[in-house]
Amino acid sequence: MPLTPEIVLSDEERAEKVSRDPQFVEKLEDIRSGATPTSNG
Repeated sequence: MPLTPEIVLSDEERAEKVSRDPQFVEKLEDIRSGATPTSNG
């Protein structure tokens, strides 16, 4: 399974994206923990 562009971003790029997309962090953490979209309720 190839990495998504989000995970390849540098810390600065990610921080910049997070500032525009609050859910970006949640999405990243879901991907990293291998959680499914429904695991958070």
